[in-house]
Amino acid sequence: MRRLHRYYLCLLLFLLPLKFCTIMASSEQPNFPMDIWQWLLFTCIPNYILVALCGLALLSAALLYKLPRSWLPVLPWLFILAAGLFGLLNTTEWAYALNWLENFTGAVAFCAAVLITLNND
Repeated sequence: MRRLHRYYLCLLLFLLPLKFCTIMASSEQPNFPMDIWQWLLFTCIPNYILVALCGLALLSAALLYKLPRSWLPVLPWLFILAAGLFGLLNTTEWAYALNWLENFTGAVAFCAAVLITLNND
């Protein structure tokens, strides 16, 4: 099971820049694909899939491994996420703000999953 988890993290790390580039630049894509062909041909990926895949990686890492004592490598990501939460107070574009918040939450979850996995080597 642990080997499968490591393969999943490697596959997710490979796919992140290829299909989930909305972390770097928010795109004008729908949150839900219009028909089954967009799902099958892997052309229109909803924004929330990244958060679900990274959350699954964090959940599986927390269930499979012992949690680390030090979370210092994840702190810079958490500070960026916390700074973005203050921006939600003054935003007028909620669709873009929530998309950014979802994607950064996925990035923090992925970094935490990698940290848990690497600490148990």
